[in-house]
This record gives sequence, structure tokens and C-alpha cells, in this order.
Amino acid sequence: MTEIPKLLLNNIKNKNVILFLGSGFLYNAEHPNGNKAPLGNDLANILSEKFLSGEYKNSPLTYISDLAISETSLFDVQNFIADLFYEYEPSEAHCIYSTLPWKSIFTTNYDLIVERAYGSNPNSNAQDISVVYRNTPEPQIFKTPNTLPFYKLHGCISYINDQDLPLILSTEQYVTHQTNRDRLFKKLEEQSLDYPILFIGYSNQDHNIRSVLKKLEAIKDGRPRSYMVAPNFTDAEIRYWNERKITPIKLGHEDFIKSVDKEISQSERALAKLKTDTERQIYSKFTISHEELIPSESLVNFLDFESEFIHDNFKIGDSSAITFYKGFLNNWDPIIGKLDVRRQIEDRILTDITLEDTYQDDIKSFTFLIKGYAGSGKSVLLRRLAWEAAVTLDRLVIFMKPNQTLRSEPIIELHNYVKERIYLFIDNAIEHQNSIVELIKMANREGVPLSIITTERHNVFNDENVMFNYITQDYDLGYLKDEEIDSLLTKLEENDSLGHLVSKSKEDRKKELEERSGRQLLVALYEATGGKPFEDIILDEYNGITSEEAKSLYVTVSVFHRLGTKVRAGLVSRIHDINFNNFQEELFKPLEFIVFDEKDYYLNDFTYSTRHPFIAQIVFEQVLQKEQDRYDEYVRILRNINIDYKSDWTAFLDITNARKLNEIFNDPIRVRNIYEIAEELSPEDPKLIQQKGIYQMISDSGNLYSAQKLLKKANTHSPEDPMISHSLAEVSLKKAENTNISIEKTKYLDEAEKLCRSIIKKFKDQSYSYHTLLKIYFLKFSDALQNSTAITVEKRMKDFERILNEAKQTFPGHEFILELEAKFNEALDNEPKAMELLEEAYSSNKASPYLAIRYSKLLQKNMKLDDAISILNSTLELNPNDRDVNYQMATLIREKSPTDYDSYTYLYRRAFTKGDTRYEAQFWYSRSEYLNGNFNKAKEIFGDLSTARMSPSVKNKVRGVVNSESNKISYKGVIVKQEASYAFVRRDKYGDDIFLYRSPKIHDWHLYKVGSHVKFNLAFNYKGTICINLKLV
Repeated sequence: MTEIPKLLLNNIKNKNVILFLGSGFLYNAEHPNGNKAPLGNDLANILSEKFLSGEYKNSPLTYISDLAISETSLFDVQNFIADLFYEYEPSEAHCIYSTLPWKSIFTTNYDLIVERAYGSNPNSNAQDISVVYRNTPEPQIFKTPNTLPFYKLHGCISYINDQDLPLILSTEQYVTHQTNRDRLFKKLEEQSLDYPILFIGYSNQDHNIRSVLKKLEAIKDGRPRSYMVAPNFTDAEIRYWNERKITPIKLGHEDFIKSVDKEISQSERALAKLKTDTERQIYSKFTISHEELIPSESLVNFLDFESEFIHDNFKIGDSSAITFYKGFLNNWDPIIGKLDVRRQIEDRILTDITLEDTYQDDIKSFTFLIKGYAGSGKSVLLRRLAWEAAVTLDRLVIFMKPNQTLRSEPIIELHNYVKERIYLFIDNAIEHQNSIVELIKMANREGVPLSIITTERHNVFNDENVMFNYITQDYDLGYLKDEEIDSLLTKLEENDSLGHLVSKSKEDRKKELEERSGRQLLVALYEATGGKPFEDIILDEYNGITSEEAKSLYVTVSVFHRLGTKVRAGLVSRIHDINFNNFQEELFKPLEFIVFDEKDYYLNDFTYSTRHPFIAQIVFEQVLQKEQDRYDEYVRILRNINIDYKSDWTAFLDITNARKLNEIFNDPIRVRNIYEIAEELSPEDPKLIQQKGIYQMISDSGNLYSAQKLLKKANTHSPEDPMISHSLAEVSLKKAENTNISIEKTKYLDEAEKLCRSIIKKFKDQSYSYHTLLKIYFLKFSDALQNSTAITVEKRMKDFERILNEAKQTFPGHEFILELEAKFNEALDNEPKAMELLEEAYSSNKASPYLAIRYSKLLQKNMKLDDAISILNSTLELNPNDRDVNYQMATLIREKSPTDYDSYTYLYRRAFTKGDTRYEAQFWYSRSEYLNGNFNKAKEIFGDLSTARMSPSVKNKVRGVVNSESNKISYKGVIVKQEASYAFVRRDKYGDDIFLYRSPKIHDWHLYKVGSHVKFNLAFNYKGTICINLKLV
């Protein structure tokens, strides 16, 4: 009896074997009529009988298929094959295969035996088979961590009507077989570098196996030993295959699998399920028993593999303090071990998100954003906040794992079990912004109380991000304060991580760190402990790696990790011919504390990362300084990535980003070559075509007509993509800006406006179309101001004002609105005839709100306040309900008589309707009512404004300082409550409590105790009253 190799058995137990099935696997498949399954060349002979009258028997399948398709059609032949194989069912032996844990299955068969074997398996430990017959993104394949991908390289009888994906039968199809399937073959090549293949059902002369093995032979030294099961090996064949690192196993596949079945116990197979229900700590928070109402598989996967439930029984790992202080953070060890420095802003954030009444509403969702520069400590602070919220404050905290896709459904389902507010922590907001917005909308629809706490870099988060208006509150993580520096030095000393500072006195240590604390925390740490500029330290570290192979791998990992994504071991194997075992044996030491590996249980593969994306960015910039070096690295990556994987797709998008390519490369030929290689990877990809169009639009060597042609092509492929439509609008706008021919300019501007209007109609939350619209109308207005009559100027002015007001109400406080409004005002101010044109236009149409408002603003600017008020008053007599005119009238009267609240409160009230987005009018009305003593009425509107969908910077902006006609009014009061980051002052005489924020200007916060008497000025923001200019009395 042939013995099964122990190494093969162990690898099967550990889910580390690739199963590769040929036609012989169908042996003894069951048929209702007792028909034997066609094996080997049987299919060719059956096709010969059916389509060629029995001629050409025993010829190759490819040749007979060519003739059969020529005599009939591809559809007829494929349909016949589908009918031929459809009735076959798996035998007992076939079903045994479905009970064992495999890394993946590949086949050149067309039948449904494997699918049906898994479908009939009653074992709860069986893997979830996912059939892949074409290039498919990894998230659509790996739907659970227990997913078994089944790659059907030559097609499947279930999908025979797609002419772009025929069954591979004929010679021509063998030549072109990789069209729409090329990435399936790449997966096989990748996996074979690290995992053994078990070939079953192939004859020794099989064309299919020889074409595969020819590719594998080129890498035989680096790949693990594989195995081939067949009953009739000769001694010569055994020697032949052994030389090629393939061990022949002289058994039929049924005898083989029955032997394996005896050797691997059910308990060993069950290890493929990585967690059991009893291990889920979150069940302690459930108000409904998980045994009575069983959680969906979607929720279980979310809890087990996509996120972490934070609790006080976390296991301590083996992370070192040294790696943590050098920027590496991939678990909770440094937080549990208190290696991090407690930041002053921490208490304020915790208070807001967990204790502030406004943010504890039973049915509302809120989003909190922590902003900082790369390396400022955002990720560490996020983990610290999550830990304190969960362990100290006993909140239900879920922390999203890196590189996972945020899904709304399991979070909504989770609330059904816990019946309390869920605190969801997510690093890198922009990576998840569409999913976050979708989750917020769903949570609000379902009445699920959810608080999302997330982070992002300053230079990445701006008012054109989709989630900009969904941020409830934001926080700036600044540079280190004195107390934080002291704490950091103490922790460095306690953990033997002082480095260069160890020989210095405490005073000198602090001085050296203070000198660098005006930079990012990570930079300050490196420079203080290393005694050199940050970039030099990173470059010296790179140059100190002795192995050129290790250096090259480090650069590749950095290219990926600077984007926040990890690189798969399979991709590294393809690029560098370094499988995971080689890395552990040969490169682990040279790259220790520099490159880190981690298991991705979804993909059942390892991934690599650097200590920190910021360090990866430095390596990328410092090592790949020359254009040619970056070009070579880009090309090497593009030649090997598989964009079905999320991490590879992220790198692909970055490498092909038009604006980045334009910054990096002066040579357009290099850019063109990069795009050509990218097109081979993803032909006719609308996103790629869009980037090519954008490059043509922005590059000095570009052409706007070529840009428009490419963007129209991208738009045709993906007409519902708003970003592509917007790029097309921008190129039309650019063409309008570049022509002096009036008819052309009008045509291009109309094209751009139509596209923007279409986007706004479908995607109301996205601001970039309004930005382009404002640019269109500003260009029209500027041209009219120079070349047209007063009537035309009036119309263009009205048009611009209308779009401006529309944009202001939808996206209050956005920078692009302020920028274009400033340009508009400047254009009027710098035009000598503007006053004359406005006066003439207003005289002929005093009922026009747009003309009245614009004319009054110009009069106001020229210190003619009474005239401006008179103009607006005349228009209100003709048009008393116009909200914009009421608002402008109230503003001018407030400027003239700031303490005469009655004179303008009613005008502000007429400037909005409850529930609309005229937030400025609502704010000033609330302020007026408050100052008039109507506190409750004002607080109600301030409460609505505090949770309105707008930028936190707009909500928090100090405005409406209370003045008399000439000076700020001073008030006195006493502090009635003090916390680490804020306090409340009770105002003398009025008895109302005014919010006091601990600003950086208040250095002696400890003196502002409860009971302290203070003097202050009163101001407002969208949340209500605030103290400014505070002084102790």
C-alpha cells in the first residue's frame, strides 16, 4: 500500500494545500442512467460522434473542438457539453474532499461535481466554497474567513452564454484563454510559490498539466514540493516528476482520499474554524441570547475577523517598547502596557463622545474626527480612546481592523442584540468615507444610536471629501505640550528606549525634545533619540541593511504601506522570487524591526508592512529619488500585481493617479508607458481611462481635445460615475477658458453646466460639482463685466448669486465658496463702473432681491450704511417675504445698532423656515433671542444647529461677539463646573451658564477652579454661548 507523505498530511491539516483537479477526478461520478463520466480524451471522441460523424476520433480535443465549432457554432458545442456534464453527481469519495480544509482549488474541468459535493456536506466545519470563473475582485470571492476559492480556469457549464468567457476547448481559445481570466492564472502562480499543489485526475501526458508545470518549473528552486496522484506511474515517470519537485503518489484518487480521511481526524478538520461561540466576549453585552436568536454569518464574521470588541480581558502579545517608539503599532500591547503618552486632548474627546448629553441621543448618530499630521500619534490616540471608553467608561466599543471593508448591515444587526449606543473606532477616515456615509444614513434611518470616532491627516481631509458635512465634531492633535514631553521622557527611560539621549541629563533631554516637539511626534522621537534629522535616520537605516535583496523588498513594501495598505506575501513572491519561508529564513534578521509580517485570515496569506506609513513615505522619497528608479519600481509592481486583491487595487490606483504622475515624472513618455502597462492589467477600465484623460488635461504636454475624448470614453463605460462626469465637466470648462471665440466658449460652458447639474441631481452630498458651477458662472460674469451691457451684467450677477446661495445652503462654510465669493467681490470692487451698473440695474428693477442685496453690499463697503438700508427697505416693500433680503437687512441694522435687538430679531426670523439649511440666519436669530432674554427659545435652535450636517470648523467658529456701538461688553461670573478641557461660568445677574473652552492661550488652567470669579466677553458659536478673553477677578 502506498503511504501518504506525512508532510502532505500536515499541510492539509493546516489548510496549506492547493488542490488541482483534472478530468480524471470525475472517475465514478454518479449518473441517473449509470453513464460513465468522460475521462481523458473521451470528451473529444464524444464531440467527434456528435458533430463530425465519428471522424477524427482520438485526435486532440482542441482540434476536434475547432472543427465542431466551425461546422456548427460555439453556442451549440458549449450547450451540448453543458447537457452532457449536468446530470453527474458526486460519489462518496468526492464528498470526502469537501470535508478537508484546502488553501484553494483549481480545475480545468467544466462540471459541477465539486460544487455539489460541498453543497451536500452537512458538516458545519465545511469551508464555504466560492466559485470563480472570471477575473473577480477579492472582496467578492472571500465573503467569509472560511471561504474556499474554487477557480475554474477553463470555464464552467453554469456560465456558457457569455461570449467573452467561453469554455476553453479550441486551439484559438487556448491561445486567448487568459482574456478575462488572466488574474486566475496569476493566483495559481502566486500561491504555488508558497503552497504545495496536489494534482489529481491528470494523466502524465495531459496538455493542461504540462502547460501549468512549464511555468512552475522556472521557479522550482523557490517553491515547495508538490504532489501528483495517479494509479499507473512507471519508475521512469517517478524519477522524472521527482526531479521537478513533484512527488508521485501511486494511487487512484478514491483510494488516496479514503487513506487521507483515515489519517486526519474530525477535530483536526474543525480547526479551520478559528473561533467558537464561547470565545466571543461581546456576548456578555447581548440582551438577547445568541442561542435563542442566532447571529447571522455576516455578523459573526464582522465580530471575528473584521473588527475587535474591546474589553479588559485582551491577551497580551509580545510587542516590544523599542518597536512601538519607532512607530510600529499593530495590536493593543502598548495601550494595555501604558507605553503611550496621555495627550491633553484625550479627556476632552472622551467627555464629548461618552458624557456630553447632546451626543447621547437614543436614536441619532454622530461622527467625531481627529485630525493631525502624519506621525502625530493619531492612531495611538484612537486606540487609547477606544480602550478608555470600553474599559474605564464601560461603553460598547468596536474597533475596525486595518484593511477591512466597513459594512453597515452587521453593525445594524449588532444593535438589535445589544440595545445600546455603539462606539465604532475607524482609523484613516478617507479610506472608508463612502462606507461611513452609507452607515450613518442607514443608522439614522433605522434609529440606531452610533458614535463613529475616526482619524485623518490634515492634508488629506478637506471640504471636497464626501463625508465633510457628516462630521459632528473635529479635534486637532497638535504638537507635544510640556507635560507630555515630561511624560514621554519618563516612559522612554523606563523602557530603555532613550537612545542618543541616555547619556544626557534630564534637563538636556527635555531641551532636546522640546527643540523638536514643534514637529510630528514620530519625527521628534526619532530625532531626539537618534540625534539626527528624521530623514537621515531613516536613510541611514536603509543603507545599513546589508542584503540588497532585503533592501529591494523593503522599498516594495514601502511603496504599498505609504498608502496605508499592506503587501501580500504572494505578490512579494512574484516580484522578488522570495516566498514566505525564504523571508523567515534569510531576510528576517536583516529586516528585523523594519519590515513586519502578519497573517491575514481572510486570504489565508501573510502580509508585510513597515513600522509606519510616514516612514514608508520617507523611504519611497529618499531611496527612489531619480525618475528612472521610481519608474522601474512602478513597472515592476504593475507587471506583477493582481488587482482582484484590495491592497493591489489600492496600489494600482495610486500608481496610475494622473496628478501624482504629473508631479513625479517630467518625461511624458514614461507616463504613457505606465498607462500602457496598466491597460494590459485592466483593459477598458473607466477609472484608468479617466486618469489618462486627467493627465492630458493637466500635463504641459497634454491636449484638451485628447482629454475630452478619453473622458467621454470613460463616461460611456461608466455613465453613473459622478467623478468621471465631473472630470468631463472640468475639461469643458478648461476649453472655455482657453478660447476667445464667443460661440465656442458658450458651447463649452453649457456642456460643463449640464454635466454638473446632472451630478447634483443624483448626488446631492458631493460638493465638487457646485465648485465647478461657481467657476462657470464666475467666468460668465467676468466676461460680461468687461464686454457687455448693464442688462447682461445684471443677469450674470443674478446667476452667480443664485448658485452661490444654493452652494452656501448645501455646503455652509466650505472653502471653495468663500474663495469664489471673495473673487466675485474683488471683481466688483476693482471695476470702476460697477456702482454705476448696479445703480442703473436696480433703478429699473427694485423688486429684484439679487440686485438689491449686491447694490446694498457695495454701498455698505463704501461706508453708506443708511443708503444701503434704504435700498433694502424699498425692495422689502415690494417683496416682503424674500428671505435673503430680510437676512441682509437684519445684518445691516445689527451693524448700525448692535444692542437694539428688537429692531432686527424679527427680520432674522423671516430669513429662514424651521428645518431648512439657512443656518446663518438661524444662528443670528438665536443669538438675538438669547440676548433679548429668551434663553429657552434660543437654546432650542442652538440645539438643532449643533447637530446640523456641516463642518465642525463652521460650528465651532467664534462669532457674534457682544458689542456696544464701539466696544466689547464685559461680563462677570463665577465658575460652577470645571473639567480637564472645559468649564462653565454662571453669568452674574442673568444666571445662565456659559461654556468655556480651555484654549492654548490659558496657561494657568489649574487656577480656574470652581468658585473662582472671572471677567469675560460673551460670544457665540453654532452650539450656543461661549466665554472669551477670560480673566480672574
